[in-house]
Amino acid sequence: MRSVVLDVGNTTVKAGFFDEEGHLTAVRRAPTVAEMRAEIAAFAPARAIVASVDAPVASVATAAGLAPEQTVLFSADTPLPIRLDYATPHTLGADRVAAAVGAAYRFPAEAVLLVDAGTCLKCDWLTADGVFAGGAISPGLQLRYRALAELTGRLPLVAPGAADQMPDWPGDSTENSIRAGVEIGLLSETLAFMEWGQTRWPGVRVVFTGGDSPWLGARLGAGGHRNFVVEPLLVLHGLYRILLFSC
Repeated sequence: MRSVVLDVGNTTVKAGFFDEEGHLTAVRRAPTVAEMRAEIAAFAPARAIVASVDAPVASVATAAGLAPEQTVLFSADTPLPIRLDYATPHTLGADRVAAAVGAAYRFPAEAVLLVDAGTCLKCDWLTADGVFAGGAISPGLQLRYRALAELTGRLPLVAPGAADQMPDWPGDSTENSIRAGVEIGLLSETLAFMEWGQTRWPGVRVVFTGGDSPWLGARLGAGGHRNFVVEPLLVLHGLYRILLFSC
């Protein structure tokens, strides 16, 4: 069956289009799901799943033109092919769950450190026997830059540096100092979780996903680190696996 998965994030809506064999044939991004409605209708999916970290999933499905009988509205009660060891599952973001499901399918029987680099930086743990064990949440790359510009009186909004070049430190200007602080801070935080993960689970698989994962992977690679894989679309694949498990 043709399937559509919708991932409504904090800043962007992503749609994944899967063919009858389960291959992801197209990915679309837009500010709102209404902008994808015509393309979704033309694709004529037989089933769909909607997950959101913000907007109500029912209203998203309606805006996308998806029929209720063909659509799984992701919630804390949605059946999952993994287990959750989390004190407050009703507060757990759909993107974190979907990334863990995608990792469990992509790397079966492996312990995985999931680094989801989007609006927030999420470093989550998946055990080798398929248990989501929670993790950590902190501001992502763009959010760190915006916070400095919006919550201070005179600091400017700075664009991230090139992905294949480490920022200079010490910074020789305010702009370069901000870039050094934001980017070296985020990279150091990520490396700390990677180091702690290897201490707790030797040989743990490290997977980067999310919109800024190519930047993060390239930046750490430029610094000589190679013990990770980059899977930017892991959340979409995870939502597809949840859809199959729920149908």
